[in-house]
Amino acid sequence: MKTAVLPRGSWTEGPGRVRHIAINSNGLSIFPPRLFGIQVVILAAALSVALRCSAGTAGNRAAQLSDLRTKAEAGDTAAQVQLGELYFAGEKAPFDKAEAAKWYRMAADQGNTKAAFLLGFMCEVGDGVPKYKVEAAKWYRQAAEGGDSRAQFLLASMYARGDGVAQDMAESATWLLKAAQQGHAAAQAALLKRYYSGENLFGGKAEAVKWFRNAAGQGQAFAQFQLGLMYSLGNGVPKDDVEALAWLNLSASAGDHDYVKARDTLEAELGASVALRGQERGRELLKHVDIAAAAKDSPAVAQDGQ
Repeated sequence: MKTAVLPRGSWTEGPGRVRHIAINSNGLSIFPPRLFGIQVVILAAALSVALRCSAGTAGNRAAQLSDLRTKAEAGDTAAQVQLGELYFAGEKAPFDKAEAAKWYRMAADQGNTKAAFLLGFMCEVGDGVPKYKVEAAKWYRQAAEGGDSRAQFLLASMYARGDGVAQDMAESATWLLKAAQQGHAAAQAALLKRYYSGENLFGGKAEAVKWFRNAAGQGQAFAQFQLGLMYSLGNGVPKDDVEALAWLNLSASAGDHDYVKARDTLEAELGASVALRGQERGRELLKHVDIAAAAKDSPAVAQDGQ
């Protein structure tokens, strides 16, 4: 029987068991246009604020602009991006988003991932350039292939909705998974929704468990929570109360209300003895999680990674 996805904070308790908790956030829906539009507006505001905060004072405006322009015109992609940001923010340069888009395009044409994402976003929302979803998808793909999780998530949403590209749920899942593996919260939530709706995103339940286990072992609280639920329900893994509590304990340490509530409810249902064993097992798992997280952040891994 397929587990129903419940609204945030709701619970279904079987005889002495927690059945399932799901987080009903924007990312959990399969990219409905209205909620996706809200996410785009929020991202636009965040980008604008970030650029304004980084713009600094006007004291060295002329000198910095002259220096950046010289470097940008010589083909320096970092300078091109920075110049675009100044025009986008309107602080050390005149507020001119069309000019910002021009410099982003020059950098993106040379393969700059950040510029490709920013240009794609401007095309997506029609900010400083004509609104053109096909062009947005093109730049998102370039940035997504360069490893930008934001671009991967937005490209996945475009494929899911058939917006600017032909609808392709398999292609959408590919980019959604890439973004989720980098810790993109909205991508993780959308991935969860599609997994529980019965979509075969991972090539089978065993592969899904493998993905959640890998992400959980790298310290992702979202994956730790899901793995705990899987062990609690016997969903894709043998039912194991101690293992369930161990992973739920790790996820609860992130402080999320739902994660803490799931852990506390299951501990109350299973009793003090099992709860203690779950805590001990959680401490064992934490040692491996810490090692994996440290390895992931090491310079050698960073060079080989993504």
